[in-house]
Amino acid sequence: MTSKPKHSSVDRRPDVVPHHPKVLLVGSIVALLALGLMVAWFWSINIGQGVVLTAEQQRAAEIVAERNAAAEEAAELDKTEADLDREAEAQNSDDSKKNKKEEQGGPPPAPDASDTFTDELGMTQYAILSQQGVLVVQGQLENVSGQELNGKAKAYVYIDGVPVATATSAIRGLQPGETSDVTLVSDSDYQPGEKVVLLEFDSRK
Repeated sequence: MTSKPKHSSVDRRPDVVPHHPKVLLVGSIVALLALGLMVAWFWSINIGQGVVLTAEQQRAAEIVAERNAAAEEAAELDKTEADLDREAEAQNSDDSKKNKKEEQGGPPPAPDASDTFTDELGMTQYAILSQQGVLVVQGQLENVSGQELNGKAKAYVYIDGVPVATATSAIRGLQPGETSDVTLVSDSDYQPGEKVVLLEFDSRK
């Protein structure tokens, strides 16, 4: 008896493995189309038209806006005459304080040339200097009033007619004819330029 040779699993494997290129191609095309549709949808939502509200949502938003406008108008109408009077008084008070401050604190007009004599004081020698960046006026004051002086000396400094600093110094017990070396210090930074000085004296009895 002749026996047939047994075949191994290797011998039973076909020489050529079957492939399905058409199926793979169709699947790839479908996947790309689906991805393209998703990208187009996201783009239209986020970049194109944005979030689209329904008619009900738009109407609700309009109603809220109308109610807010009506509430603001009602609050404005609820203001009584007393409220309006108080607002007007406050405004007038602020304007009055501002005008009073400007009248009291503003320097006088600039003179054509330096004027360093008043009825009480005379500044015969002076220099306008920078002391740590701050404008000061150092000079010698003389009592020309004939009586003892107590008060404050002010030196207004101008450049091209524009006030740039106000330097002050206290005067105490300056006797008639007596002179005193003083330094009038301002609150302003020193500025270069041709300067004009105007001296004033505020007496304190």
